Amino acid sequence: MSVIYRVRVELSGWNGGPGVNTFFGLGFEEGDANEASLNNFAQGIKAVYQSCSDLLSSDVLCTWDGTVDKLNIADAALMDRTGGLDEWTVVASAGNSAESRATQLKMQFKTDRLRGRRFLQGGIFFGPVRSEAVTYGGDTAPSAAGRLISAFDGLLDVIGVNLAVYGQPTRPETPPGPGDPPNNRDGVAGYVQNVGVMRVPAVLRRRRD
Repeated sequence: MSVIYRVRVELSGWNGGPGVNTFFGLGFEEGDANEASLNNFAQGIKAVYQSCSDLLSSDVLCTWDGTVDKLNIADAALMDRTGGLDEWTVVASAGNSAESRATQLKMQFKTDRLRGRRFLQGGIFFGPVRSEAVTYGGDTAPSAAGRLISAFDGLLDVIGVNLAVYGQPTRPETPPGPGDPPNNRDGVAGYVQNVGVMRVPAVLRRRRD
């Protein structure tokens, strides 16, 4: 049975929050990982936020509660939850000016071809970011993109658990009709091999109360 691990980082302290960033990790050959490896993976995520905290708008908090979920890759079922690890909070560097309407930089994670066929792509929104992370033309600042790529590269080749992309299973309620192709698909996962940042930032719209 192949398993994948899920770490959720809560983002708070900004207009429009709270939000959450979800990270997935695979152990060696998609096998089980021990608590130390899971904790190291989460601490590596903390290091990413710490090294790029000055790109975040003032007062943004990035918090991990010390728990990691273990999921069955095939059906996304929660198999176990490891708690009591070294929880952490990263605070944005003081005095950063904010972009309006919660501007976020879109990180892109990409795997190699799985089983010789397709790639998997995933990612997170990093932000809200300060105005210096965006150019006057509205694009992602190259310096900000370079720093984020360098920081996330540190999660790709470590001992224990590495950053992964998870293509979750498809379980439609309506079965296919006669002659239709199957529409029921198991989940699939792969190690991240390439990290990028989209040229145009995203703007998260305000949620209704």
